[in-house]
Amino acid sequence: MAGRLHKKHQFFSRLLLFRGCMTAEEIQNEFLLQYEDEETDPEAMMHAVNKWHEHKQTAIQIDVHSWIDGVRYYGFRQMAAGDDVSQNSWNGLKAISKTVFPFLHLFFRSCLMNKGMTSNKAALSVNCAALLTLQGLLTLNEVKQVLNTLVENKYLCLMNGTDYDDIEADTDDVFYVLGPRMFIDCRMFIESASEDINHCDCTLCSEIVICKGFRCKNERCPGVIHSKCAMGYFQTVNNGEYVCPSCQCNIDMSNMDGMSGFIELLAHPNDAVVTAEKLKQSKSPSSESHN
Repeated sequence: MAGRLHKKHQFFSRLLLFRGCMTAEEIQNEFLLQYEDEETDPEAMMHAVNKWHEHKQTAIQIDVHSWIDGVRYYGFRQMAAGDDVSQNSWNGLKAISKTVFPFLHLFFRSCLMNKGMTSNKAALSVNCAALLTLQGLLTLNEVKQVLNTLVENKYLCLMNGTDYDDIEADTDDVFYVLGPRMFIDCRMFIESASEDINHCDCTLCSEIVICKGFRCKNERCPGVIHSKCAMGYFQTVNNGEYVCPSCQCNIDMSNMDGMSGFIELLAHPNDAVVTAEKLKQSKSPSSESHN
């Protein structure tokens, strides 16, 4: 293992490098096509490849991220300064426009400011002269191409289905949530951009909470918990007394069936338009003159 990776480990690595993050099912399907009926264990593959990279001191590793759909996604991420993984990850978007990177940085920043959710209207708000230079503006068609490509490559996911029935319908807009790939090969960008953004960190695991989360309904409690983390935490309760791990107040819940009543959207996707406006103000000449 120290010299060269086994051919199956090489195939596994190429899959993730060229396809970005993948689920275990997607990886298994690719292996079945390549090696017919042989099965593979993504976890074992990941550990073997990571051990090789540690030996070679490459500063990249395969990581796993459990996204809001409860599915585990595998992908490469940078482990040290000089975030080449994120940069290379986005290079494919250069085919749409050479000036796409300034748009992407502001677009994802406004999305993070809005609990990981955004919309077409927010994207158009970011793409304006108040945020980007005239040379950096994208055409409307380029904005549409960028959004479609981000969805195709799991940087964004469309918000639809019964999980979002409490969002007021808007036939003129499309809503998105940050996809799993943003938390794997673009994780260093997320961590860097989150340093000065008021985002929600899970009380139990300290990772960023996006889209939906558990809140105990105590107005003074600042805590937000991943739905999955909250489920695991409250399943350990055996005396029927549910206490918020953030504020230690009792929760009006008699059993686990009542937990769904405490899972709520953290924002509305179109609130990202407001965050884009805030970014405009922070970059306007008048705001800079006050600094």
